Parts: sequence; C-alpha cells; structure tokens
Amino acid sequence: MKTRNLFSTVCLLAMTLTAISQTPASVTFSLAGNNETVKSDIVQPEFTGLEECEDLKEFLDKHLRIPKHVQNWEILAPLVIRFKVLPNRDISDFQVVQGIVPDFDEAVLELMKSTNGMWNPGMINDHPVPMEKEVTFILNTSNKDVIELYKSAQWDKNRADKLLKEGKYHRAIKFYSRSIESVPSCDQSIFRRGLAKYYTGDVEGALNDFERVSDLGSHLADQMLPKLNEVADYINNELLANSINFK
Repeated sequence: MKTRNLFSTVCLLAMTLTAISQTPASVTFSLAGNNETVKSDIVQPEFTGLEECEDLKEFLDKHLRIPKHVQNWEILAPLVIRFKVLPNRDISDFQVVQGIVPDFDEAVLELMKSTNGMWNPGMINDHPVPMEKEVTFILNTSNKDVIELYKSAQWDKNRADKLLKEGKYHRAIKFYSRSIESVPSCDQSIFRRGLAKYYTGDVEGALNDFERVSDLGSHLADQMLPKLNEVADYINNELLANSINFK
C-alpha cells in the first residue's frame, strides 16, 4: 500500500497567550486584573521545509513510512502532536496529545522531530517568541471518508449539548469526550466539556479544558479563564492552609 494519501494534515496554532480571535494578525488580548486591552500583531510559526516540499503535508507524504501492520488495519482516527517552535528555529517539548497506534505515533513523532530548523518562529509585534504549534494527522487506512469523523463528532456533540442543558453533566462529559476524540480541534466541544466539569466540581479539569480552548486560538474561554484561575488559586491556598494547620 502506498503511503501517499493515507492521511491528511491539519495544522492549528496553539499559542501561549490567550487570543480573542483566530485572526493571525492584529489580535486583541485581555489583560487579567484590569479592563485594558493591547493590540498585538501575531505571525504563526511556519514550516519552511525543503526545496522539494511546498508544505508540511507534502513533506510527510514523501517521508513518512507507515508500519506495514498498521496499513493492514481498518483505521480512521486523528493523531494530535504538540510542540514548541523557538526563536532560533529549533523545535522542542514534543507531546502526543492524542495517539492512535504506538508504532504509528512514534513514526510520525520521529519524522516531526527531524523538521528541526525547518520552521520560521512565531512573531508578536515583529519579535520572535517561543510559540506552541499543534498538528493533527488524520490516518485513514479504511474505506470510509474522513467526513465520517466530523459526522460522528457532531452527533456526539449534539447529544452532549442536550445532556448539558438537562443538567446531566457526567453523561455530557462522556459524549463531549467522544466528540473530541473524533475532532480534537473542536473548540466548542472542549469548552462545553469544561463547563460540565465545572458544574460537577472538577475545577482543575475545567481549567485544563479552557486553557486548551485558548491554546487553539478560540475566544470562547476568555471570560472563564481568569475566574477559574482565581478559584483554583483559592482552593490551593485553602488546601495548603489546612495542611499546615493539620501538622
């Protein structure tokens, strides 16, 4: 089986700052603790690659070797890898956010690591800064169309939305998680799962989801993050105080 066309690639910006919109330039940020805003020009990290490859997908098509036993399986699933692009064009801090098959995950991870030095760094106000990048690879060795993933994600999200409105938060979390497994970059599912977690008292889980929404460049969690951070700090302080008193 040929490697080409077995997967598609979706590149998503994952910034270390909380963006109001996904627009790559002139993004407005809210500063925690006051009502001021600052306008920043943002340039995303960009894959420069090699002369024979116009983009990251073409690079992967040419160089990725999918393990033979994986090629014989019926798979339609996303792999999500996150890493940091540094100002000197190096890449570091690789993390498999959502895996498929260990052998395939490792093959993609090693190939992505080989792109060290092939990235233009992210820029804020014309200054290169460390910036995270998230890439989703959709592996398709089945006879299904990739659109099936989006259909499945939408069905699970609709079911979760209904459960959230009914106050059935634990079941809503289950279906939101299934939706996210199909389409990892669905900011609405991640955000609403965060809400459901918050309603169950899982402040840390809610905060993690809201931070991920922000990493994806969505504005959905902008109002929630400062509040959740305050709640998390309060809880941590209370736990620390109780621990000290207990001793």
